[in-house]
Amino acid sequence: MLYVDPWHWLVPNGDIPTENERLRRNLLAVLRVIEYGSPLIRCATRETLIECNKRPSGRRCMGLLRVEKTEDDRLFAFCPVCETEHMLVSNWQKTRWAREPRPVARN
Repeated sequence: MLYVDPWHWLVPNGDIPTENERLRRNLLAVLRVIEYGSPLIRCATRETLIECNKRPSGRRCMGLLRVEKTEDDRLFAFCPVCETEHMLVSNWQKTRWAREPRPVARN
């Protein structure tokens, strides 16, 4: 399981890094968990559209992650299909992705 503080991966101004593709991809997964989990009340869980990336028995898991906001306000992401714990995110509250979704832009 990944224990992560997104501020360790964000650039100092809070943006997503662009130089390291692997870091960027991993950070985007964390930020998606923050987007889904931030509106939850403590101890609540919700389904997401984040695909599980685990490969139990050599085959890709077809599950979608669930996100739970823990009693201590961390976000826990797990797959109920393969029963894999993916990540525990702390210190996410002041990231841009912890806010309510932005309104849709109109042309």
